[in-house]
Amino acid sequence: MLEQKAQAKNLDLGLYVAELLSTDLDSKAKVELYSLLSKEYLMESEELTNKGNIKEAGERLWNSAFSLLCALGENMGVQHAGYRDVRLIAEELAKQDSEIPYLLDNAEVLHSNFYHNFLSERSFSERKKRALTLLEKLEKILESQSSSLKARTSERS
Repeated sequence: MLEQKAQAKNLDLGLYVAELLSTDLDSKAKVELYSLLSKEYLMESEELTNKGNIKEAGERLWNSAFSLLCALGENMGVQHAGYRDVRLIAEELAKQDSEIPYLLDNAEVLHSNFYHNFLSERSFSERKKRALTLLEKLEKILESQSSSLKARTSERS
């Protein structure tokens, strides 16, 4: 039943469960949840890559990026419930780093490969490098956002 509901929302089961759990969490906890989920997906991607399962590994990289974009969206106070939302978040983040939408397009190919299985190992490897670059950039922005939020919170105290 949960898998069907996740598919209906075009979300991975983990992201769907995170969405369900996050309804009772404050914004800071939601950001932490999405960030932890991103790290978990990244570790799974490495394990799957090492096993030669590039189809699943690419999907986990996509889910990792999607999760970080949800965390960033939460910090920005914008909706992040679906694909369109994370694309808009990426476009907003392009003001800070113009490569982000391009790198997200690259990660989207990894997501598409999950359904159509068309990437060679060499092509997967190149796209994986760019996906990891995207994750690094998103992590840096998230850290910067979190530092700014902490500073504003301490100023009010």
